[in-house]
Amino acid sequence: MDGTIHYNIGCRRVVILTRLVRKILFALVLEDAVIREENAYRFYESAQDKAGGPEAKQLLKKLCAEELRHRLKLEQLQRRGESEEIAFSRPQEIELLEAEQSWSGLPEQATTRDILKLALIKERQAVRYYQLIAGRSALRSVRDLFVFLAGEESQHTRWVEKMLA
Repeated sequence: MDGTIHYNIGCRRVVILTRLVRKILFALVLEDAVIREENAYRFYESAQDKAGGPEAKQLLKKLCAEELRHRLKLEQLQRRGESEEIAFSRPQEIELLEAEQSWSGLPEQATTRDILKLALIKERQAVRYYQLIAGRSALRSVRDLFVFLAGEESQHTRWVEKMLA
């Protein structure tokens, strides 16, 4: 065999491996999104006990239910087994996904305002996260779901902002 044939076989392997890596990356991003929604759910669930006032408690209960609904939608996508390739072209995108992942626990002495401020930060991060993934998704059904989730998280920010005003 001459070098050209080996090169063509090598390029084909690189393309196949690249696609495989992108599919694995999508599966990891999807799992990360499920974990984020679960963490948000737990945050709002625990915050309900610490918040004062019926309006704040009701908002936190509503947000808790919303995050559960989001998680279920993401898990449904996982079960469908959509075969999606996703790519991140800039290191800043990966850093965004990593830096904004965790939901810190509430300090014991957190006020209702502290809880809502933290919720606002995390909801804004969720909007950016879902917008980023939507922008990287080629498959329409996947992109539509992440656009929908970004819109929902954006609605959550408005609810929290209204409560803080």
